[in-house]
Amino acid sequence: MIQNRQHPAFSIRQQVTSFTGTRAEAGLKAFRFSQWFIGTVLAQSRGFVQEIGAWSADGLGVVTRAQRYCQEHGLGINARGQVENDNSLGGALVPSEFDNEIIALIEQFGVFRRNIRIVPMASDQRNQPRRKGGLTVYVIGEGTGATESQLGWDLVGLRTKKLGCLARYSSELSEDGLVSFGDLMVEEIAQAFAEFEDTVGFTGDGSAGHARIVGAVTALQNLEDGAGAAGVIEATGNTWDEFVLQDFLNVIGAQPEYAETPRVKWYCSKLFWATVMVRVQKAATGNDASDIINGGVKQFLGYPVEVSQKFPKAATNGKIMCLFGDLKMAGMMGDRAGMRLRLSDQQHWEQEQFDVAGSERFDVNIHDIGDANTAGPLLALKCKAS
Repeated sequence: MIQNRQHPAFSIRQQVTSFTGTRAEAGLKAFRFSQWFIGTVLAQSRGFVQEIGAWSADGLGVVTRAQRYCQEHGLGINARGQVENDNSLGGALVPSEFDNEIIALIEQFGVFRRNIRIVPMASDQRNQPRRKGGLTVYVIGEGTGATESQLGWDLVGLRTKKLGCLARYSSELSEDGLVSFGDLMVEEIAQAFAEFEDTVGFTGDGSAGHARIVGAVTALQNLEDGAGAAGVIEATGNTWDEFVLQDFLNVIGAQPEYAETPRVKWYCSKLFWATVMVRVQKAATGNDASDIINGGVKQFLGYPVEVSQKFPKAATNGKIMCLFGDLKMAGMMGDRAGMRLRLSDQQHWEQEQFDVAGSERFDVNIHDIGDANTAGPLLALKCKAS
């Protein structure tokens, strides 16, 4: 058991996985988060306070003790026990020290967020400038000046959508279990939001269920199904075992020179990587699988491979199987900093359980995928139509 001298009530009996730092540091963060949550979010529910009011050996109720801890350790509760960061948006705003940990976990769990360009938003709407063209260099002759050229820009609109998740926990919050409780809550919330961001970022169809967001795969597929997309390359066959090395080389060859950056990657499902990419590269190079998986890092034809289960796990005629390129050049995610937590309106005191609702605000705009004649920075390989 690890104890902290500045926090005598705090001890670690298990490994914490959702917070950074040494075991003691991560455990302390999980403990602090649980105290903030009890002293703010749970304190807003009179039913909860009445249900588990008697708890600690010193006679203090769970909420009172947590609020006292928060006041003594600078966790956003004033002398009257009120939440300093609460406002009309609903719920308590997670303090930045915990919010940063949750965001880091979302990036760890989510493929899309860690590869897209993040644009901070101070309000629910933002028009972000996008560079369309560069300056022109001219040879200057004797006695002549430079010809003026213009740097081209346009605007990409972002409008945040409010997303929420719901998690259920036991109301039996013992002193020994607070570290585990804080650790589990942060991990579950981060995983839920990361999965949704991957869903809409890659395969969002623009529906209400996808927050009206059109993802990267959908945008390219729609372009290809319409006027056609120069950046969508058709494979040799319509089954995965018919995909050959030249199909992937055709994708790489179609990439614009300006889009060849250190951030270029392949994006696909794990099954596609394991059954198609490994087979193709092994046949082309004669290397075994251990050589293709370089130190545990998935690579294909010299580029990193990012695996997301939002990509197809089976061949479908005419549909995109994988992406290739610089996702950060093709789109952006507007992120209004600040995650909020509150108790759900529906609780389950008879089962000694309570629901926690988490919410975040963001938007995704895939703004550069080329057109029928010119490929953009993000390309795709699709199955043959028939």
